[in-house]
Amino acid sequence: MRTVLAIGGLDPTGGAGITADALHLADLGIHCLPVATASTVQTLDAFTGMEAVGAPTFGAAIEAAFTTGPPRVVKTGLFAGPEQVGIVARALEQLRAAGHGFHLVVDPVGTPSAAGPNAEDPRDAVVAAIAEHLVPYATCITPNLDELSTLTGEEVATVEEAEAAARTLLERGCRSVLVTGVPDGDGRVLDLFLSDGTEVRHPHPRDALEVHGTGCALTSRLAAYLALDVDVSRAVTLAVGDLERLRRTAVPVRGHRLSALHAFPLASDGDAPEPARHLEAILPDLVATLPSGWVAECGANVAYAPRGAERESEVAALVGRIRIMDGRVHAPMAARLGASGHVARVALAAATATRRSACALNLRHLPEVFRAAEQAGLKVGSFLRGDEPEEARSSVEWGTRTVMDHAPVDLVADDGGPGKEPMVRLIAEDPRALLDRLDRLVRAAARTETLTIDA
Repeated sequence: MRTVLAIGGLDPTGGAGITADALHLADLGIHCLPVATASTVQTLDAFTGMEAVGAPTFGAAIEAAFTTGPPRVVKTGLFAGPEQVGIVARALEQLRAAGHGFHLVVDPVGTPSAAGPNAEDPRDAVVAAIAEHLVPYATCITPNLDELSTLTGEEVATVEEAEAAARTLLERGCRSVLVTGVPDGDGRVLDLFLSDGTEVRHPHPRDALEVHGTGCALTSRLAAYLALDVDVSRAVTLAVGDLERLRRTAVPVRGHRLSALHAFPLASDGDAPEPARHLEAILPDLVATLPSGWVAECGANVAYAPRGAERESEVAALVGRIRIMDGRVHAPMAARLGASGHVARVALAAATATRRSACALNLRHLPEVFRAAEQAGLKVGSFLRGDEPEEARSSVEWGTRTVMDHAPVDLVADDGGPGKEPMVRLIAEDPRALLDRLDRLVRAAARTETLTIDA
């Protein structure tokens, strides 16, 4: 079971806090372990107060959450005071000491400025504690301009100042920073992502009306993608894209405010891209059919390029990799456009070569796969990475296109290369045809030999 420990406040509107975290995580197939820091008094219009959860209860709740097993990701939001930050820091240190790896996503909201006299500590004290105890270990921290200024002590108002302050946080140890809501002129804003050697700008229009709960939506979906083994840069891109859909589809509440949660569910509503829905429809059968020993060492993915697709952002794929856990095949149950690089390029190259749609699944390079293909009457083509021309953008894209331009095949293989695992890609016109082709391959293998079960 993939879990995210979500730490934050309880919002009585249900639009933000750990209630929203649980809904966003569940939308992506992740189990939420919610631990409350405070019971808040807020509406869609204002935050008027809160009562903190006492330190003994708060610490005991985290320990209780850990009894389900170590979480893949810890995501923090509202803290009612710096003492709670210290409790979380000590709990995370215990996880590290026990040898458990995890991601940490920090939304440094501290104590909201509107908390009033009921707040136990000034906001600056909370953010200072976050800067000391959590920032050095964060996989990603997601401040807005005010929070970034408080964290770093630097004045932040422009894109250039946001970049400089974000680099200050990177120097303090965190792996990446996503600065939200940076003004970029012409009524647009940027979400600015920085990690070591990487900078990505995600522009979007400024909201005409405020959308309640977007911060929780962004960070909980980022946490979910990290729990699905998506690398942090791509996870940010996917989470930002999801947030844009929430902004577009959220509905007015009382005519002047919007709630992000009015757009649910994301994974199966009518607005979901058709290629992604077609992939999601076959996933249970795919998991049941795919032999565990056929899953590549680096994991597997399945991608679907609709006819006419021209770029990876138009290709649907799983938001995480198919992997082996406890000897069984496990796959994320959600698909998104732009969620894959490697397998998406295979599907895109096949679709371009055949001028049809194409679906691709990467498999382990095994002799039994080739023997099964021969038994099943499936055609195999191969390429050598060493023959790749210098101007080629991608080895797998060039190789697949080279093979498919010569003659359409059902499997495309290569023997790997320095740092590259040998791989076989099963190709069909659409997800259902791919599943049928995989079933043929597995049945043929079962007739001729014992399947490789262990990865």
